[in-house]
Amino acid sequence: MTLEFNEKIEELNSENTVKGVLTASLISGGVRLEGHVETDLVLECDRCVEKYPYHADVDIDEIYVSGSLSTAKELELNESHFVEELRGKKEIDVTDLVYQSIILNIPSKRLCNEECPGSEGLQNMEKPIDPRLEIFKKLSEEHKDNN
Repeated sequence: MTLEFNEKIEELNSENTVKGVLTASLISGGVRLEGHVETDLVLECDRCVEKYPYHADVDIDEIYVSGSLSTAKELELNESHFVEELRGKKEIDVTDLVYQSIILNIPSKRLCNEECPGSEGLQNMEKPIDPRLEIFKKLSEEHKDNN
């Protein structure tokens, strides 16, 4: 069975839809869902804290087993497969699968570009100081003066 996926996933906090094609096939002991999805997201850079566009381009290969994983010994699995037990469920939440696959493929270190100077490069910009933190600025200046 071929599924054309074209949905907006609210949890991604994006105005864009996720588009792709997934194929569901019956295998010994379960169901295999594989395919490809894409969407455009807006991420926040870990260095400069500016927002930047990110294109998520994700391959999906998930196996749902009808029994337990310990009884699914006859399945040939490789390191790219995700395996989940159906545990009596009659339906598979394809939207949740797509959401999880996209989230897992977002880089752990989010950078707008490799040469991003970070917040140090933005020192020329005036930032408002939280009045509650003003004491730390004074302490830091006093520490510099004493050294």
